[in-house]
Amino acid sequence: MKPMYKRAKVDIALPAQSIVSANVTGAYFGMQMYNKALAVLNVGAMADTNTAKIELLQAKDASGTDAKAITGAEATITASGSKTSGCAFVEVDVSSLDLANGFEYIAAKVTTTGTIVSSVVLLRGDGRFEPEQDADAFAAV
Repeated sequence: MKPMYKRAKVDIALPAQSIVSANVTGAYFGMQMYNKALAVLNVGAMADTNTAKIELLQAKDASGTDAKAITGAEATITASGSKTSGCAFVEVDVSSLDLANGFEYIAAKVTTTGTIVSSVVLLRGDGRFEPEQDADAFAAV
């Protein structure tokens, strides 16, 4: 079986940053060579009742032309009691995109209440070819 790094393209969809009761959209990534995508939201310390929501958007190009939400592609983390950090993920199939109208790119949008350090990693998989990784460090055991 092929190693994971040869089966899924790993990208930083939204670099770690403090988001203060606002929303931030990361870079757009092409889905032309992939059939599935998994976006993983990681959040740091959250005050009780604060939320962090991840949504996947679709667009016609890498600059986000005509961006719109992918129906149902969202998940929310809510802090409560001992739940003060966490992760959420959203998976989409390329058939969820409005391909007939040229929507072939996706991005992660994170919305927070309160001040929350957040980041998103995007994995694109079921590709037609082995992905070329852009990693600053690497090890395979």
